[in-house]
Amino acid sequence: MGLRSHRGSLGQPRPSRIGSDGRQHSAAAWLGAGAQTEPKHELGKKFIRSHMAVLAGIDFFTVEVLTWRGLVTYYVLFFIHLESRRVSLAGYHEASG
Repeated sequence: MGLRSHRGSLGQPRPSRIGSDGRQHSAAAWLGAGAQTEPKHELGKKFIRSHMAVLAGIDFFTVEVLTWRGLVTYYVLFFIHLESRRVSLAGYHEASG
């Protein structure tokens, strides 16, 4: 399997737009025919709203704990489910060194 990009497999052009009449149309023809375009930030907002049920954020923080061995630093990794805002602990690791 070769490298892929938004244009498809390397060396292959992007598929053209085929109208209901079976003919190839350019973007200008689509826009002239009344196809609506939205600013990119609006498309991003719409994408996030429509995918909230399956999106999660991930982050980490450090916490220092006083133990019998002295002050120990831990890295804590967690996920946030965006729709419910539920936080799940993914794991923690003692900082070495």
